[in-house]
Amino acid sequence: MSTKRNILFDQNRFNAVKKWCLENGIVPQISKLKITKQLLDGVGLYEFDLKSRQLLMPGDVALFDNDVFIPMAMGVLLSIDKTTPTGKAPLFSYAPKAGAQNPYGFMKSDIEGLYNGVLKQTADQTVIMQSFPMEVFKHIGASVPGLVQGASDPVADAIQGEYDIEDMMHPVVPNIIYQGLMDIKTTIEFAATGSDFSVAAAASPSSEDSNMAAYISLLMTGVLVKNGAQSAKINVLTDALQRA
Repeated sequence: MSTKRNILFDQNRFNAVKKWCLENGIVPQISKLKITKQLLDGVGLYEFDLKSRQLLMPGDVALFDNDVFIPMAMGVLLSIDKTTPTGKAPLFSYAPKAGAQNPYGFMKSDIEGLYNGVLKQTADQTVIMQSFPMEVFKHIGASVPGLVQGASDPVADAIQGEYDIEDMMHPVVPNIIYQGLMDIKTTIEFAATGSDFSVAAAASPSSEDSNMAAYISLLMTGVLVKNGAQSAKINVLTDALQRA
């Protein structure tokens, strides 16, 4: 669940967790954490509460107090959805432009500042990530062109581009363990003073569509251990991961 190029990394980390789970009669499972925030013009500081279970957007998943989550990969993704999110919008690892492949897109390039920013994370009083580079989260895959012959000139068809979520995720190399009992804070910071994150439709790319909004999601894939946070042997899990 990191990337296809790191299958041994995934296997080693999962096996370490599985061993601890078997010793304690707990079943590990591949899962995710996902928290989404709406992008606001001029705002370049966003906090993602991995434990938040209030006002979650459709498709989001939070960490419960009794659980443990060991991340394998992390992505920071963009989406364009209704102002009241539907959870049906595709995720992008780059700033989409309105056109044949995307019915909606950013009107300006201000959002590119996101990929010059940093991600910070603390768990209780421990700083896990002080200035993780946002540059690693930008990924543009190969596009799939398609033309339909019109009456006179070829017309671009709305064929989706190449998409693979594993190519959009970055492996989490440190052996991080999120316990539901921890106070976990994650922030993304980037230069956004005066930025405009307005959305336009392909039918009118020079005009803002007030019915649509842009969103930023923190997505983590990894191993979930239900009811593992209060185990008396939680340090055994930590030691096993450090040896993985």
